[in-house]
Amino acid sequence: MKRSILATLVWVAMLAVSLAACSKRDMGVAPDVRGLHLFAQGDSTPKPHPTPPPDTTIVPAQFVSADSTLVGTTGASRWLLGNATKKTVTVSWSLTADPSWPGFPIQGTQRIGPKHTVPLTVGVPVPPSAFSGQYALSLDVSTSPSDTSAAFGTIRVYGNDAPPPPPPTPAVTFVGADSVPPGGTSRTTWKLFNESDQPFTMTWTLTPRAQWPGFPAQGTVVLGAKQQQLLDVNVAVPDTAAVGLRMMDMEVTRPVGLPPESSPGWIWVVP
Repeated sequence: MKRSILATLVWVAMLAVSLAACSKRDMGVAPDVRGLHLFAQGDSTPKPHPTPPPDTTIVPAQFVSADSTLVGTTGASRWLLGNATKKTVTVSWSLTADPSWPGFPIQGTQRIGPKHTVPLTVGVPVPPSAFSGQYALSLDVSTSPSDTSAAFGTIRVYGNDAPPPPPPTPAVTFVGADSVPPGGTSRTTWKLFNESDQPFTMTWTLTPRAQWPGFPAQGTVVLGAKQQQLLDVNVAVPDTAAVGLRMMDMEVTRPVGLPPESSPGWIWVVP
């Protein structure tokens, strides 16, 4: 009986040792999760740069709009001033308009907090002498002599339309002629003009539209720079000429290679 109990105890002890060995082997093949973080992917959110780039959405000066303005009154121009730095700054601004307008530049200062933009409205006095049209505006801003910027805009002015430019002076113009009977001599008068800035010898050619003998008649005139001069040309009217208005043409040469120019004229042939 004692031998049987002893055998049983030995068997139980051996079973316990075997189970312990299996348990250790199982633990040995189990994955060690403590080292997995060494191979895990990094965070997908990038870390901020130690010195982020400046905010380009904030500019020192920007044109917004300007009211259409009647001459002799003051219109409003609107701008945005910006401070892209991290500290409060005082901005000096200067508005200029057409160089012929009095009262400019208009100047002032504006205090702007860090990373802020502020609106700025500046009156634009338009002189009564200004003509209708679009005019340029310029706003210069600075926080120091080395930190300057500029913005540009326009303002529409109305109420004083400019007169059209005068037509250019023609090189030749018919002034008048004496009325004569057939067989008489008419004095025709023409106005000549040298449109260049240099003296010019002008050649003229007078041609009646009827087949009158002795024509065309020709000659030359020396003209100073921008000089106008009257030219008289006597026209012998043949005795066979019909009564009535008789047309003729005066053609002249022009300076600096310009094409010739002509003007019609006439003589009244009376009974």
